[in-house]
Amino acid sequence: METEKICFEIDKETAHKFNAALMLNKEELNSALEKCIKSYIKDTFLTAVDSNDRKTEIAENTSAAIESNFAKARNLIPKWAQNPTQNNYKIIKAYFTVLDERGIVSFKDLVKLCTDKYNYPQMYVADFRGNFEKLKTDVGSTSGKVFNITYDIVEIWDEVVDVLLEYKKYFV
Repeated sequence: METEKICFEIDKETAHKFNAALMLNKEELNSALEKCIKSYIKDTFLTAVDSNDRKTEIAENTSAAIESNFAKARNLIPKWAQNPTQNNYKIIKAYFTVLDERGIVSFKDLVKLCTDKYNYPQMYVADFRGNFEKLKTDVGSTSGKVFNITYDIVEIWDEVVDVLLEYKKYFV
């Protein structure tokens, strides 16, 4: 085996303790230092592998979380379509009502239908703004993204439009 000389300096106290340990173990300096260096190398590589495994695990978990949250309303729309007392149903019903009447849905018109308990009781939502906000995102514990708002215009999100249009007959 080819060898290479390595020189380094350490403080006196550590050197004395190391020499005492050599005598207790009846080991030679080079043999003990080689063990120390091999141990250091092993620990370093194991730590690096663990770190990469953790990074990979974190990336996989993040990716899985994003994927599980992406377009989650697609799976919920069929359930909402069967439940006219649910707030999501009422908001979607109001959306299609305005869309069919005007061809375009403004947020202002949606607010009007969903907050007027007396004229539109079948679309009334007590906390309309809070419930509507939950229909604009897939993040967290929301029901899932259904709508986008650009300026004052409300539109169905592209990722759920096919499912929502398939179930439209249940909302109108």
